[in-house]
Amino acid sequence: RKEVVFTNLRKSFPSKSEREIENIAKQYYQNLCDLLVENIKLLTISKGEVQKRFSYKNQAVFHETFNLGSDMIVPIGHCGNWEMAALSAGFELPQQGISFYRQQTTHHFNKLIKRIRGRFGLQLVADDKTRKLFKHQVDKPRMILFPGDQTPSNTEAAHWMEFLNQDTPVHKGTERIAKLINAPVYFG
Repeated sequence: RKEVVFTNLRKSFPSKSEREIENIAKQYYQNLCDLLVENIKLLTISKGEVQKRFSYKNQAVFHETFNLGSDMIVPIGHCGNWEMAALSAGFELPQQGISFYRQQTTHHFNKLIKRIRGRFGLQLVADDKTRKLFKHQVDKPRMILFPGDQTPSNTEAAHWMEFLNQDTPVHKGTERIAKLINAPVYFG
């Protein structure tokens, strides 16, 4: 893993010195450790503690969309603690929070992820069940979280772009689903 990190940093920041690359890697590993500890805490954290650490800004947008009876789509990326963002979506907003996830090969790890993310009401849908979710009408508007950290499983159908000096596949599903269900997209 260490070599992958350094290789990617060198490709992404070719003008940085080796010392600067080492500093970036050190910051990355410190952040990763913080996230791991925080995510372990998510097993037992209270709603009040989540609210102290994470909040949605401009909630009026969520309430307006909810009052119009419309679903909304919120693409989220790896910025801050995305797991805490998903956890708080289960109780912080008026919409039913739904998030997609990629099933893990280890049954116990898959179960743990679902337990953490679903603690406060977030509905989890395996990414291979996405289409099924949108085939039927629902009575209550939903906030659909699209985690943007996954590499598309079908890279041939992906949109390719240069990101950090590297060719990178990107999901194209967000805009397709927004059009399909006539939902606005808000970036989180």
